[in-house]
Amino acid sequence: MKQHVLENYIDFFVKEKKLSGDSFRVQERWMQQFKEFVTSHGNHQGIQELMESFYSRNLRESIATQQKRQLLMGQFASYLNKHGIAVTSPEPPDKYFSYPRRIPYIFTKQELASVFRQIDYWETTPYSRGNSTEIDPVIFRMAYGCGMRIMEILTLRRFDVDTNALTIHIRQGKNGRERRIPMALSLAQRCAKYDASMHGKHRVDEWQPPKTLMNIA
Repeated sequence: MKQHVLENYIDFFVKEKKLSGDSFRVQERWMQQFKEFVTSHGNHQGIQELMESFYSRNLRESIATQQKRQLLMGQFASYLNKHGIAVTSPEPPDKYFSYPRRIPYIFTKQELASVFRQIDYWETTPYSRGNSTEIDPVIFRMAYGCGMRIMEILTLRRFDVDTNALTIHIRQGKNGRERRIPMALSLAQRCAKYDASMHGKHRVDEWQPPKTLMNIA
């Protein structure tokens, strides 16, 4: 496949930004995504259309993220104009979106104990599916105690949860990143107990049966 003219400019733009000392880690990832977008769609769209398509609002991302990508494309447009490629910079928003600052609430031990009791002993209904009474307390503690996202929990496999080393291997984290995180001994013991109770009920590589995933998701 013939290389698109923008691909080299993207590489040089990133290098220039990094050499200038700017913090460019997130933006570098976005430019790599844009490069892949150009490779996939460059034969069917012009340069201006490619840029506009890339920074158009993705419904799965926040307004703040979309505005930051739009700002990045504006900087890249200026870079291209400086090197003889005429493109129009995106119009900046009238007001940049920012999340309101909130003081985090810290639960007391009594409040936490009450929450755990609710999740550990809640009653099932005729609409309950799978083994929710066994897995839901584990999922809740992973989310609360380890700061894991729901989809990170739902995509775990048995070999990702190391109850001896007290670690969890997240393979499909945010932005496709892998990482290992620690877990408390109490959570490891609960995971081991859940794994033992589910032994033989699902494939060896599965952490949760498919019905449970459908129920939670």
